[in-house]
Amino acid sequence: SSRWRWSGIAISASDKSPRYPACGHLRLQELAKKTGRTKSYYATKAICDFLEAEEDYLLALARLEEHNPRIPLDTIERELDG
Repeated sequence: SSRWRWSGIAISASDKSPRYPACGHLRLQELAKKTGRTKSYYATKAICDFLEAEEDYLLALARLEEHNPRIPLDTIERELDG
């Protein structure tokens, strides 16, 4: 079966529940218990937040590689204040 590893979490294509490292599992369990939310809620939120941050990072890298002229911050601030 296919298996991926993401931030210490093993995820199998045939297995719907990820296997967390011991320290992460206990922390996740305690957080879920304290807040009344499920472990799945927090795992899903963490994955979505991670993906959004990675997409933003890759977009920023792509923009930097375009070699467009840079605009100094003070120029932008003057235009916004103007």
